[in-house]
Amino acid sequence: MNSEGLNPILLAIKKGYTPIAKLLIATKDYDINDKDKNGSSPLIQSVLQENTEMIDLLLEHSDIRVNLKDKNGNSAFFYAVKSYNKDLIEKFLKYPSVNINTKNNNKLTPCILTVSFVDKYFNISKFFITNEKVDINAYDRYGNCALIIAMIKGKVKIVDLLLEQERLQINNKNKNGKTVLRQIIEDNNPFFTKKLLQRKDIDINIPGPDGRPVIFTSIQYKGFEILKLLLTQKDIDVNYQDPDGFSPLMVAIQCQNMNIITTLLKLKELKINLQNNRGRTALRIAIDIRNYKIIKKLLQVKDINVEIPDMYGIKISDVINKKDYHNTNIKKLIYNKLKSS
Repeated sequence: MNSEGLNPILLAIKKGYTPIAKLLIATKDYDINDKDKNGSSPLIQSVLQENTEMIDLLLEHSDIRVNLKDKNGNSAFFYAVKSYNKDLIEKFLKYPSVNINTKNNNKLTPCILTVSFVDKYFNISKFFITNEKVDINAYDRYGNCALIIAMIKGKVKIVDLLLEQERLQINNKNKNGKTVLRQIIEDNNPFFTKKLLQRKDIDINIPGPDGRPVIFTSIQYKGFEILKLLLTQKDIDVNYQDPDGFSPLMVAIQCQNMNIITTLLKLKELKINLQNNRGRTALRIAIDIRNYKIIKKLLQVKDINVEIPDMYGIKISDVINKKDYHNTNIKKLIYNKLKSS
């Protein structure tokens, strides 16, 4: 060992003295898997230098531990992929015990790494995505899988290729409890939302970490175009109630988004009189926030029930008759509705 903690083989490779390294390996006096202080082995160092002669020699050695990692958790194969060198990648893939799904300290796999490659290296990405042995559903430490990374980076060809793979688990949740569909709707991206909805196995009613499916997400993030896409799905549940009993309509009223409210009210299957866990209806919520336009719109719905009491037995007429409820226009709307019903 020298002062840098290098054995002679590693030192010779680092210095570019390939003939000397070969002689040292032949003596069998030194460990070909010995690492330096950064965890770099002779094989890793050879890959970093793209020294194919040395790589061939090491891979043929019976004692080689091909999946060793450095302090960053990167293996020699990971660095081969990172080099964009297709010949080098194929060289490793011929080695039977190479871990094709190796993860570094950031839980990055070679597949996740390749989806970020520039377009000229698409064939490398394609190899990993279409290889049945590759885990295309893995997540990095930040909760991102290959598909969401490709979408965020606008890699349409890679997104399409991933969506073509039957082994893609489209409804998986990341460590934050979010599906790719949920993440892309939060990003307010109608283009990729439409692509995801074309997968037959997509489940749009899976609740997220807040107990709400993506129809709520589209409303909360004011994704009107996305909401319209979701409403084309046959299995969409427009009356889904979250853990607090709130429906999509109730949330739309809280957000005071007239376009979304109007769209929801046109749906035949919409249940206008649903109550949340406090017994409050969509109309009651509109009354509480004192939004005249929304209340007027709701009162035009034929089946609306104005006087459903909440969990405390309080009706809407009780609310508007309180001393601190001063909106006379809203009072007139409610009184007229009560008279006509």
